[in-house]
Amino acid sequence: MISALTKMNSELEKALDNKEFEAIQELVELRGPVIQDLMKAHKNSPVDPREVERILSFEDKLKTKMQKIQHLLGGELTNSRRHAHAQRMYTRFETDEPLSKK
Repeated sequence: MISALTKMNSELEKALDNKEFEAIQELVELRGPVIQDLMKAHKNSPVDPREVERILSFEDKLKTKMQKIQHLLGGELTNSRRHAHAQRMYTRFETDEPLSKK
């Protein structure tokens, strides 16, 4: 399970770095059950503390990268909404008639 999680973490980090949003979603969904299974197994057969530390350290790293992606997406959505609003306001002033010179 540890090697599967390590592989998924590596793939997720790469997807985050490359902003591959569909792959991010898929990997996050796949990782959940693996992490839950690992936590259940850890109760009966404790994982080496060094492995636990490595996994938790990587989780912190992934959390930081996920926050940056979420911030990026939030900023892009805000910009898109502002642009759409500005476009709507601009079209209110458009006319079919040419502007006459005075």
